[in-house]
Amino acid sequence: MRADPAGVALQDWRARAFGLEIDLSFEAPGLVPAVGEPVGRGTRIDLLSEEEIDRDWPGSGVERVLEERFEEDGPGAPARTIDRHPEAGYRLYARHFGLARISRRGDRVACAPPEMDAWSWQRFLVGRILPWTAVISGYEAFHSSAVELDGGAVAFVGASGFGKTSLALRLVAGGARFLTDDVLVIEKRDGALHGHPGAGIAAVRPDERGAIDAGVWDRLGTVLGVSGKTYLSLPRADGPLPLRAICFLWGGQGPLLERIEKPDPRMLLASTFVLGVTTPERLVNQLDVCAAIAREVPLFRVHARAAPDAGSLADAVAERLAGAGVTR
Repeated sequence: MRADPAGVALQDWRARAFGLEIDLSFEAPGLVPAVGEPVGRGTRIDLLSEEEIDRDWPGSGVERVLEERFEEDGPGAPARTIDRHPEAGYRLYARHFGLARISRRGDRVACAPPEMDAWSWQRFLVGRILPWTAVISGYEAFHSSAVELDGGAVAFVGASGFGKTSLALRLVAGGARFLTDDVLVIEKRDGALHGHPGAGIAAVRPDERGAIDAGVWDRLGTVLGVSGKTYLSLPRADGPLPLRAICFLWGGQGPLLERIEKPDPRMLLASTFVLGVTTPERLVNQLDVCAAIAREVPLFRVHARAAPDAGSLADAVAERLAGAGVTR
């Protein structure tokens, strides 16, 4: 037992997400406890103060790899930044969510959250800090939701607002198991590609929340909180699972499910989640994983407008994936 910067007693526990075996010293709603022998790379996460995080951060040799400003913020300091130092690792900042450091090997993480509910600040933890940690640790991450169907991972890739989460949740309501929302970590494991489970949290837009029948919604999981989107904690496959298919959600008209016979490599490269880790090791792994996906994994376009609603789309996608031999 020990105390966090606010003096609250904490107890160590282990979670599993994004290919990582995570030892924590604090409560993390939505992170699923690890069961059995480790299956991923280990990382340790502790809570520190901002002063402790920055105490040994170098004053020179630092490269800014990401900076985000939002129009509604007006002029001033950026809302989000990520800086890199070749020895000290990565320093991540998000306005309203705090500060974090990731070691250069990804085996240590320190977070300095603001005073707010754990589920709220930990959107930064599961939405950015852990995916970056996974990539730094040697995995590849894609902007994708995914479910388990017939013992394998089926991923849904698309820009924000295209319906990745909606489709995944509707499939879960129909009997699939939830794997991840928004970020899918992929690894070449034992000569094959595998998808790792994420945090066990889905961020549901208000329009989709309103479209799900109350009885179905209550069976999906537990609401952690609401901040624009509803953050839902739900049962999750433990993984890692063989990667069975990737479906790209597409605008425009066309057949509901269309096999991509000659994938454009840029489709996969543009779908990777972390762009700011540019070490030679990461770039080689990124190209290797994308090439392996193009060779070995069935890729499909899903024309979402071909179905009247998300529920019908989910039913049709499940049926056509089975017809294509992806699932039984």
